[in-house]
Amino acid sequence: MDGFEIFDTHAWHPFSYFGLNSPFLALQQHTILYTWIALGFMTFFALAARIALQSYPNSLVSYAFKKYVALFLNNVEQACRGADKHVCKHAGQRIAQHTAFILTLFTFLVICNCMVIIPTFEEPTKDLNTTIALALISFFYVQTQAVRAHGIIGYLNEYFKTPLPVFGRHQQLTAWAIIDTAWRVVANSIIALLTFPIELLGKLASVLSLSFRLFGNIFGGSVISSLWLKFKSQSLVLQLIGLLSGFNLFVIVGFFGLFEGILQAAVFSMLTLMYLSNALTSTDVPEELIS
Repeated sequence: MDGFEIFDTHAWHPFSYFGLNSPFLALQQHTILYTWIALGFMTFFALAARIALQSYPNSLVSYAFKKYVALFLNNVEQACRGADKHVCKHAGQRIAQHTAFILTLFTFLVICNCMVIIPTFEEPTKDLNTTIALALISFFYVQTQAVRAHGIIGYLNEYFKTPLPVFGRHQQLTAWAIIDTAWRVVANSIIALLTFPIELLGKLASVLSLSFRLFGNIFGGSVISSLWLKFKSQSLVLQLIGLLSGFNLFVIVGFFGLFEGILQAAVFSMLTLMYLSNALTSTDVPEELIS
């Protein structure tokens, strides 16, 4: 098995001039190339949609684009408004913004994951750097929207839990009132300091969950496909079996290329939408702010 490689890697070391050749600082040329190709596909589809909607509003293409956007719009509205209606009213004004983000994220992931069906093309999402970058984009978007919805004080209160009520418990300033307030302040401070690392890890865990789930599934499918291609390339009989039996088409292209790629894109985008819904939803929002 010496010299056997599943993938052909082409690393670029931009800092080698300064003597830094660490693999951590290396950039995968294929990942960068196919990421830009995916962005090119997105730009093409966006321009095609704009031209179709403006010049041919009653065409089948325009109808397909409208239904595509409406699907995400309905999901975002249901997720961000919530059944209990405990959502800040400002979130309702940003439904279009959230829809654009989730739709763009899903479309980009579908293109990246399914790019393998094009001969000689590779999935950028089989690189852990790509999935971590996408997870960080989702994370910071969710946190930014949480701050805009609840304010910085309400946002920080999710990290520093203060379960004991302090103010408004006593009508008169007595010695007992001072002692009761003081111990509650101390207890809340201790609880907040103890729960902060747990809450922070819980927030950061979403980055690991999103990135490693997407990377593991796409990388696993890519490994299986590459092993099969290298295995059957050793024999003409295996190549004929794979071609005539439909294994290449239905399993390699259909399952690992299309089905798994679309499924993982949907999982990633829907989990991001769930995190966004949880960030916008708060049972502690005052009644006058509830939509």
